Amino acid sequence: MAQDPKVLGDSLDMAQKRFLNLERRLQKYKILTEQYDKFIAEYIAMGHMELASPAIHKPTYYLPHHPVFKTDSTTTKMRVVFDGSAASKSGLSLNDIMLRGPKMQPDIFNILLRFRLHRIALTADVEKMYRQVLVSDEDYDLQRIVYRSQPEEPLRHYKLKTVTYGTKSASFLATRCLHELGALIENTPIGRIICQDFYVDDLISGGDTDEECFDIHKQVHSILGTAGFPLRKWCSSSSTLLNSLPHNQKDPNFMINLTETEVLSALGLLWQPSIDSFRFAMKNWNAPQHISKRTLLSDINSVYDPLGLLSSVLIKGKIFIQQVWSLKVGWDDILSEEIRSKWLKFYSSLVALNGLIIPRLALLPKSDSYELHGFCDASQHAYGACIYIRSSKQDGDAEVKLFTARSRVAPIKTTTIPRLELCGALLLSELVKEIKDEFSNINIKLSTENIHLWTDSTIVLAWLNSLKPLQVYVANRVAQINELSCEIQWHHTPTADNPADLISRGVDVGTMVSSELWWHGPKWLKKERSCWPDTPILPSEIPEIRKVKLILATTNKEPFWLLKMYSTWSKLLRTTALVQRFVSNFKAKQLNHERSNGFISVDEMNKARSFWLMQAQSESINTCLLLHFSLQSFYT
Repeated sequence: MAQDPKVLGDSLDMAQKRFLNLERRLQKYKILTEQYDKFIAEYIAMGHMELASPAIHKPTYYLPHHPVFKTDSTTTKMRVVFDGSAASKSGLSLNDIMLRGPKMQPDIFNILLRFRLHRIALTADVEKMYRQVLVSDEDYDLQRIVYRSQPEEPLRHYKLKTVTYGTKSASFLATRCLHELGALIENTPIGRIICQDFYVDDLISGGDTDEECFDIHKQVHSILGTAGFPLRKWCSSSSTLLNSLPHNQKDPNFMINLTETEVLSALGLLWQPSIDSFRFAMKNWNAPQHISKRTLLSDINSVYDPLGLLSSVLIKGKIFIQQVWSLKVGWDDILSEEIRSKWLKFYSSLVALNGLIIPRLALLPKSDSYELHGFCDASQHAYGACIYIRSSKQDGDAEVKLFTARSRVAPIKTTTIPRLELCGALLLSELVKEIKDEFSNINIKLSTENIHLWTDSTIVLAWLNSLKPLQVYVANRVAQINELSCEIQWHHTPTADNPADLISRGVDVGTMVSSELWWHGPKWLKKERSCWPDTPILPSEIPEIRKVKLILATTNKEPFWLLKMYSTWSKLLRTTALVQRFVSNFKAKQLNHERSNGFISVDEMNKARSFWLMQAQSESINTCLLLHFSLQSFYT
């Protein structure tokens, strides 16, 4: 808790009013009422909720509740969720005084990347994950609800005993328990799977063989079972594996039996296990009479594409939305008929995605050598990056598949094409860094020698190799790219062979679906390295070189004082020789050595002459040397 629960005001009146409104709505739908009552009855029967006394002299909080529907669920179509953000009379809610906890679950993007690298896919689900975790009995009264089955019954008060969805810390608490189990066997493949292949209650994993996946099922099911996390809804791309799994006769949902055409949601991405491929389901769209900015955003966000496989098509919609933004209209202002017509043409074309089939596995079966090839490009409207996996066998058979892609709309403020291409190179470098980490997580060897980055911009390549000072905008991004892609090779590709060009300008659905360049990269990628395009000679003069301005201050140095006392060179040398003799004799006296006397010798005159030559050099040549070394250090 971030604050003492005593700061909460009364919440019973609010919860009662919300329930009575809900009850009136439920009475209109008999089937829904029965489902709701069945859900609450199950809550009580499983010991996740118990009756509570209305009168209590300690902080309490009543959670309003309502139904939500999940039509694609294979088990619970309707579930009850709780509103931990409803304000009490003090103005604070339960969520206001709770700590959220740090983010523990991995990103969906990273889980799905690994999912595409497993030769055999394996998925499952933790049954009622949140409700398998008990909260402290001291906090039961902060999770109260009111409920009754029939309107003529009195309202009953209940307290929830488990982690409750709708409260701020629910996700952290449940995931933390899961990670605790993984920590018990850390530094093992199963420990990594428990900590990295679960997104909340969904397991999205796999292995190279049926035997490996069977072992994953056995160990994960056993370890999670010891903590009361039962796994069910097992599914796999291998029918052999599914037939070998032990069946739980008591749970009809222990294993999912799908028909040849049925799909399963893998973290929101539709997966058809029978053909082990991803699908997209765009509903037939009833064109609205009027559209607004809110409509456009809702439409484009309804297309779920976490891996960016549709980037070359969806970027057209994003560019269109940016153009509408420049009109500076309100969120709900009705847009012109011209804009509506263009948007309807674009969005209705997305229905053709329903026929698209994308293989889940991005590797060639039984391959043992892998290369990563990334491409980037930009136009005045957008920039993007796409990455391909080249997998090959020892017999030379090779296959190239699109692995993932990302797109960005160019800034509204006009900038140069080379700068945008540099942004594309940075986006590619960031993407490659993420993918390298995922390869290492599942023990697939991918050395930096087998990662190649491609751009069709000779200016970008020149910037990346330049030793000259660059403008700040360019220099900062070049530094980031060199850090992210350290030791990775950059190459030049002709524009016609650059699949990222499809992202930068956008294409229609038909072009993307039939594009070999988009799905499999340039044809020469399947061939030997000797067939790759040669890097052209980089331009000697490139833009964005930072000009250096040097200001040299000249000062008049006062001559040595002894020079002012003598007007001839011979007198200066004799006097200097006598001074040097005096110093030498003084040192000789201290050391009991023989002292010099008599006429000045030739050797003493030569020493005097050397002194003045060195003095002259120190005042003139040192200045030139200082300037030389300063400029040299500036350019290196």
